[in-house]
Amino acid sequence: MAVLLCLFSVPAVAQMADVQAVVTRINEASATIESLECNFVQTNHVAILDDVMVLEGRMSYERPENLRWEYTKPYSSVFVLNEGEAMMANGGQKDSMDMSKGRVFKRIAGLVMDCMSGKALSDERLFGLSVQEEAGAWKVSMTPKKNSMKQMVLKLVLHYDPVRDVVSGIEMHEPSGNYTEIRFEDINLNQPVSPSVFRLDQEAETGL
Repeated sequence: MAVLLCLFSVPAVAQMADVQAVVTRINEASATIESLECNFVQTNHVAILDDVMVLEGRMSYERPENLRWEYTKPYSSVFVLNEGEAMMANGGQKDSMDMSKGRVFKRIAGLVMDCMSGKALSDERLFGLSVQEEAGAWKVSMTPKKNSMKQMVLKLVLHYDPVRDVVSGIEMHEPSGNYTEIRFEDINLNQPVSPSVFRLDQEAETGL
């Protein structure tokens, strides 16, 4: 799963002067999020082929670390993180792994949750930050500082809706030139989420 969106120019001074204020605002708003459910549209851009692939799906998140990432079009596939255990279902086949051993999946899941919660912005040791304003919204560019992360990600971009105080999209740019855009739609905050959403038993897998 590859994880977690146009630029309107504003004066550079205004962009840079607001970085700390924007980060503080995002972190404060994120701290109030106990759960989040939404639809998403993911566009994968493949540099070498000059081509794109569009996928649609649904995401469910529950604090502190429950996540369901489900693709519904053009195929069905589910990734679930539930209390330290990562599970995947592909075409009715279910696999389970210990997150302490599945480092790649742990990084993917952690990246998605940290972006949604705002946690990714809090540690200055991880990312260098810059902020631009886009027609009333915020675009936060995050450049990795650690070599281990640089091998996976060249730059992350969070699109933030200050009206709803929620992340509305994520971009992930890879060193290869490939990049992924994810746009979140129909966002539903702090509503009860059924525990079955974070399981891959027969009930949760309906439709796979």
